[in-house]
Amino acid sequence: MVITRFKFKLSQDLPLVLLGLAVTAMVVGLWLSNRSQDIRQQAATTDTRVVTGYPPPPQPLETPYHLGVFYMPKPPTPTNQWYALVAANRTDEYRTQNRARLPILGFYSGADVEAMDWQIKWAAESGINFFVFDDFWTSAQSKPAYSAVSTFLRARYNNTMQFAASLDQINTPNNTVAEVRDTAKKIAAYYRDNYFNQSNYLRVNGKPAVYLLNPFVMYGGQRGVLGPENHDDARQFMRSFEAAAGTEVYWILAHSPNMKWAKQVGIPAVMSRYVSPGITHKVAQLGNAQQGIPYQAYVTEATAINRDLFAQAGQEGMAYAPSSTTNFDERPRYLINDSHLRRSFSTGLELSQLRRLVSDTKQLVDDTRATQSNAVISINGKPVINLGAWNEWAEDAQFEPGVSAVNPHDAFAPLNIISEVFSGVSPPSRQVPARDFTAPTPAGKSVWRFGDANDAGAWWNSVVLSSIVADASADYGQMTAVGDGSLTLGLHADLAQYDGLKLVFRAQCSQHPCTDRIIANWQASTYPLQLSPATTGTSGEHLSGITRTVLADNNDCSAPDDQDWVTCTFRINPAQRANWRGRAEYINLKFNTTQHPVTYQLREFALVPVQTTPPPPPPPPPPQSGTYRLDLLPKDTITIARGVGIRQSFRARLRDDAGQIVTDQSNLEYQWQIDDTNVVTGSASTFCVQGNQAVQPPCPAAMFSLTPTGLGSTGGRLRVTADGGSRQLAEAPFTVTVADNAGSAVIRTRLQGITSPATINATITLRNSTDPAQSSTHSVQLIADSQGLLETKLPNIQPGNYDVLLKADGYLQTVFSGATLNAGNNTLVLTSKTARAGDFDGNNQLDIADVKLMLAKYTSLRVPTTVNNQLFDVNADDVIDIRDIALVLSNLTAAVIAGES
Repeated sequence: MVITRFKFKLSQDLPLVLLGLAVTAMVVGLWLSNRSQDIRQQAATTDTRVVTGYPPPPQPLETPYHLGVFYMPKPPTPTNQWYALVAANRTDEYRTQNRARLPILGFYSGADVEAMDWQIKWAAESGINFFVFDDFWTSAQSKPAYSAVSTFLRARYNNTMQFAASLDQINTPNNTVAEVRDTAKKIAAYYRDNYFNQSNYLRVNGKPAVYLLNPFVMYGGQRGVLGPENHDDARQFMRSFEAAAGTEVYWILAHSPNMKWAKQVGIPAVMSRYVSPGITHKVAQLGNAQQGIPYQAYVTEATAINRDLFAQAGQEGMAYAPSSTTNFDERPRYLINDSHLRRSFSTGLELSQLRRLVSDTKQLVDDTRATQSNAVISINGKPVINLGAWNEWAEDAQFEPGVSAVNPHDAFAPLNIISEVFSGVSPPSRQVPARDFTAPTPAGKSVWRFGDANDAGAWWNSVVLSSIVADASADYGQMTAVGDGSLTLGLHADLAQYDGLKLVFRAQCSQHPCTDRIIANWQASTYPLQLSPATTGTSGEHLSGITRTVLADNNDCSAPDDQDWVTCTFRINPAQRANWRGRAEYINLKFNTTQHPVTYQLREFALVPVQTTPPPPPPPPPPQSGTYRLDLLPKDTITIARGVGIRQSFRARLRDDAGQIVTDQSNLEYQWQIDDTNVVTGSASTFCVQGNQAVQPPCPAAMFSLTPTGLGSTGGRLRVTADGGSRQLAEAPFTVTVADNAGSAVIRTRLQGITSPATINATITLRNSTDPAQSSTHSVQLIADSQGLLETKLPNIQPGNYDVLLKADGYLQTVFSGATLNAGNNTLVLTSKTARAGDFDGNNQLDIADVKLMLAKYTSLRVPTTVNNQLFDVNADDVIDIRDIALVLSNLTAAVIAGES
């Protein structure tokens, strides 16, 4: 294990100070370098240490309080819990609103023990004593849907903290009270054998604590008015659970603080998991929710909610555990509609306000203990405070170190606030991992067959009774859904290659139709998200980066018979094409079932390739003489621009009557003619040499220059003769067509840092390795739109396959391979990579010499852009400042970084 400590001292020499700042940002950026392309820097404290190897043992911080956080488990492979954030973090509009979210660990796997040990270390060293793990269950499974608790128990440092479970969901075939109660017995036995037998399981008054997300967990999600009719069901649920567990349980109602009802059914304690005015109380008093809730008002109201609930707890003889949730913002994971409108997001988020919320929560606990001590949950004499969510990144509620709306600049700021408020001491020296824990992204593909276990396992399912079980012998996979079934797949595909979606399935249920429609949602990371409030005349917020469409409805895709396989194909029409573009990170299929439960047998899901024009019929065979045949490669026509000089190449194969290539051509001569005039003549050996190297047939390849002035078509031919030209063996015709424009190419691409309108000088080279004569170099201006997407147009382009070499001024060269240009107008969207900034001396490499050139222009905190220094204004905002330097240094991950070639 290697620990490197970084500090710097201020100097009166401003450029050196800035260089120190930049180098510090660069070093911290090293351990973020492999994460989201557009989040390249992370400002941590100057006392941060980067650790290579396993995390050092935690040094727990003791406080007079027993602090806990809720831990949302992450699946062992990436799912839409991460995909929406990955996609959103890549978009300019999302990022520029300081709303990017990224854990220091990266988008980690829920099964990664080392990542869990880092989390244990950071939590314990901030004074946090226990994790409450969200648990999700179905009757068809013998363990929770996620492995977070299992990962925690396998962690090296798990005994540093306590843990508890929160029952968040229990799904059964029909979600009846009896079915849920029977499943709860199985869950209780699992808790007995795997949770309650652990010495560090959270206990209150000697009883294991179990959280209930809300009362409806005990009723299978059947929501309704809580009243006397529910009392017996709730009591029987808890008593049967305790009987199966072999112990009494200390129940805590976590997210529905109905004190009176909880007391009547025998639940001793409640809390408000999200003490958030966007969800709970008095939203109307906080202004226009469509434009966001001001964070200062959010904090004031959250404190009022905690105060009100403490008062109710005292009146009812209950205990209350307060919360200090950092924030609540469901974007971008969820589609925003009318039901979410009043809890959408907060604005003006400030760390000072978060500190006020945490401090107010602590003061409320202290005041309540002094007057009504029974209203406070206590463990070993310490009051219990559930601070909120540790890692609800999809809802922007997290204390876990990383970048978010609350702390866009200091990854440890929320944890530092906890340690300072509850211990009264400065935060500890922080340690961070050198490596990225982001789970591997599944390789992109276009067809999934559910009979294959690997293909079926790539889909993440929710609101289902069972995972997809692959059956290779039957060529399908099977799952059972309750209510609406939902499947999510990591797509990672360029949508431009595809024209729609196809699903082959059948449904089994007791009464038809089983399914009335299937809705497909996808999110493309290169399509800009619209995060502004809804326009006049609409309701809700429009999040256009996530697109929904009906894949099937009951007119053409319902399954009338259990034995009928249904093929549903949805093609993208022009009206929806605007959203069907860019790189799609994930796709979600939602099955709207008409009854409970429905068993789905899934055979195939596929992306439908773009339909192309069928190729023209092959030309008639060339004239032959004797027993020989002559073929021209790769084509027998060329199209060129009038008045533009080009060099054109043809290659030929000479075959004998058996179809074999003639290899001995020592006595042959090739005559290339246009309008019966020889333009190139020579022996076979002349054409079978490239450079100084002899090449093997097929050959020869002729190269000749043309500068046509008239329009139309001209005939040409290739003649192969022997015996000094006296005997013709074979002949092949070709056609030269002269047009006003042989073709053009619109190039669209991205440069690092460009997120708004700008003009950048660049050189674009089209390299044709097969036919170097068709290669060309163009000096252009790249014009960026309001989203930073740059565009230029190249005229008079010859059709062919090219590598595109993009070299913008001040940027390293980027190469895009395998671009195909056809006759006519072409559009190339080159956004699979982003050109990196920093090559200021134009040698296609980034090193300290480039940094020195930049710092020479950086003579104050904000240097206005002029003609002489605009090259160093990387983000094109008309000033050179620390942001431009940070962008360049984020790329300098070695002594010399070479551009592509």
